[in-house]
Amino acid sequence: MNTVSLNLSAQSPQRVFLPGKGEVALTQTDYLATGGEGVVYAKGSYVYKLYLDPAGARARGIEDKLKLLQAIRHPHIVAPTDVLLNPQHEVVGFYMPQASGVPLVKTFTNAWRDPNNFGIRESLALVENMRLAVVEAHQAGAVLVDANEMNYLADGTAPRLLDVDSWQIGAFKASAIMPSIRDVHSADFTPLTDWFSWAVVSFQVLAGIHPYKGVHPDFKRGDLQARMLANASVFDPRVSVNAGVRDYATCLPGALLDWYRDVFQHGLRSAPPGVHAARVVALSPTSKRAMRTATSQTTHQTVIHDVLVHLDGDVVEVLRCGVALWRERSGAGSLHAFDLQRKQNLPCLTPPQLEALREGTAALVRCAGGLFYAFLNTRPNTTHPQSSGITGHLVPAERDPAPLAATQDAKLLPSLAQRLLTFGNRLFAVNAHSDRGLTEIAVDQMGAHTVLSVRASWPFLAQASTVFATMAMFDALGTPFLVLPAGDSVRIDKASALAAYRLVDAFMVSPDHVLALAYGRKDGQIYRLTLTRGGAQQCFEITATEPTDELALNVAVNEQGIGVEVLANGELAVFSAKQIASRGNSKRVGNTGLTQEHRVFALPAGLHYAYGQEVVRISMRA
Repeated sequence: MNTVSLNLSAQSPQRVFLPGKGEVALTQTDYLATGGEGVVYAKGSYVYKLYLDPAGARARGIEDKLKLLQAIRHPHIVAPTDVLLNPQHEVVGFYMPQASGVPLVKTFTNAWRDPNNFGIRESLALVENMRLAVVEAHQAGAVLVDANEMNYLADGTAPRLLDVDSWQIGAFKASAIMPSIRDVHSADFTPLTDWFSWAVVSFQVLAGIHPYKGVHPDFKRGDLQARMLANASVFDPRVSVNAGVRDYATCLPGALLDWYRDVFQHGLRSAPPGVHAARVVALSPTSKRAMRTATSQTTHQTVIHDVLVHLDGDVVEVLRCGVALWRERSGAGSLHAFDLQRKQNLPCLTPPQLEALREGTAALVRCAGGLFYAFLNTRPNTTHPQSSGITGHLVPAERDPAPLAATQDAKLLPSLAQRLLTFGNRLFAVNAHSDRGLTEIAVDQMGAHTVLSVRASWPFLAQASTVFATMAMFDALGTPFLVLPAGDSVRIDKASALAAYRLVDAFMVSPDHVLALAYGRKDGQIYRLTLTRGGAQQCFEITATEPTDELALNVAVNEQGIGVEVLANGELAVFSAKQIASRGNSKRVGNTGLTQEHRVFALPAGLHYAYGQEVVRISMRA
């Protein structure tokens, strides 16, 4: 483990005062993130922002600006509640309500939308609420300026507008903006430039692509600024987009579709119509074109598809232990579980228990006794009214003998964890109130009893972390660290170069190689990164960077270290986990019949994908 700058318990608490409410001590376990102007903490129901240069902020009149922003009251706008004071009663920051929701960028991806039943109806409702929130801000005299996709959360169809203290209001001007949403045809920031930025962000919610992405024959890939200057958007019929882009030409309301086309392709600047507004301009032929995908040179191998199981509903998710969660095709039915390794239903797991798996309050792993369902128990009992911890039970399949079906819950393992997660077939508990917030839980079979115990704990700042399918990362006061399950341990490795990016997705190909998709913090572009462990400090360095339109990785690696990745253009990249320095080391297979909706994963029996009602094993032959 690389422990440089990782003494998480050495930081002294930050003492701040809330006018009329008293003192709050902010510790490192309350830490969320570090931005360009301040350090952000979350504690209780509030988020606290402390300025890196409070004297400079006071000199700029920040207290007066915060008073103007406090007057904005809207359920979708997370405005400042009041200032924060130091012991000398000087303004050093502000606090605001803690908002719930997922990063808005998740709603761009089919990989998140499909299992969460987030379709065009939900997208339009979210976009309309985003529009109404911007209208409210403008009516209050504010200009959002840098309302990029990272400054929104989505709580269902309710948006949460963040970073309000950077807005332009009254005499307080703003200058910082992400280039990916900037109106390059305007030198000033106005409500109309806000609507251009809103158009860029909301279009990605609806279509799944930035309006100036895709492949244009007249521009280099990733040359976003030149495309924006030329109004060369996805509405140009010469642009090719990947198969993951949703069919916005036929699914969007006519008036809104026309407005997007006029903004992106013809330079119109105006407030958008409401989602339910009537069409006022005839549909142009270009918006009816079919989506086209780019292709490249590939091998002549053939992908073989062998159906493993056909379920009675659509697969929502395949857990790392090899259990598929599926739901009736109506989309509104209850969850069910099927053990792919044993090819049996798991009828004893109730719909609420299965929903708990997706919420992080429960987890499934395999142990010597079979499948084990672990869950957080926060219900007090008469013997120990304050008891809380982790317990669980073995999960019988439909054809298992009766004794297994009668197994009792494991003895409660005391724990203050708020979340359970799995990496591979390993069970972990996450405690946001500890600087060693990641704990592995061992599941052992002692005769007829299943016993839970603590195996080890590692440094982990849960509130400043992002958890992915095979790994996690966290920010330790501005320094990113990768959390990599390796062998029987967990490696915590510094990755300082990631400070320039905001990760959207990441996959541990091997303990020494990581693939990632990330936004550049300076330009707002999406990049595909390859990270490799090495150097004198054995840190992770970025060894390959390329612009991309993708927002979700679709990768799997089997037990032999052979990996596959479904690319956005439908090709299949096949690679060795030990040589994944770049895409150049992979073989490409074309005409696979696969899209990004075919989610790949590994089982002991090989590489598979889930699509619709089927789970399919894939193999290749020349």
